[in-house]
Amino acid sequence: MGTREPLQPPVRVLWMEDKAGHELAMVASAVYLDGRFALDFATDASEALHLLALTDQERYPYQILVVDLDLPPGEQQDLIEVYQEVHHQGRTPMLGLYLLEYLLAGEGPLHQRVLQKPDSPLSWALNLLRKNIRNQTPPPRIGVFSIYAEMTKDRLRQLGLEDDVIIQKRVGMPRYELLNLLIRLAGWNEDDALIEDLW
Repeated sequence: MGTREPLQPPVRVLWMEDKAGHELAMVASAVYLDGRFALDFATDASEALHLLALTDQERYPYQILVVDLDLPPGEQQDLIEVYQEVHHQGRTPMLGLYLLEYLLAGEGPLHQRVLQKPDSPLSWALNLLRKNIRNQTPPPRIGVFSIYAEMTKDRLRQLGLEDDVIIQKRVGMPRYELLNLLIRLAGWNEDDALIEDLW
């Protein structure tokens, strides 16, 4: 695991999670109690792209991105079509993983969609985001918080993610698991996270 330069709070975080509303009380409450993170939610891939695009135009960029691998498509038609194509092939659609593949490596099903429809709104948005993320100084730090984390770990490593920021969601996991992931991504000492003592 490489050393991460500590970020200064408040740290802007985008959590891409389709069940963010349901899980808010359980795992995000520890993040709010900690008080060092400004947490935004995207409940589908369309909303995530929208929020990431807004940071370029209207707000300071997100410093940390936390991705659930099996995001639903939302309302963007090209994302719906990619989702349906993968589903019809008998595979689990993982738009969060596809987003990471495109943004970090220019690969995967979203890359194929960009090649097929280079003038589509999705292609325009993805290309802009990839360029912005590459030009962001420092680049956003990325973690995975998903029930599919273990089964995709080899692919995530290929994309440059380290094991300590690939977290398997599971039933009965500690409420401070997301907070600990954010603390690691922020480059802080996990001993500073004493939220578990409050539960």
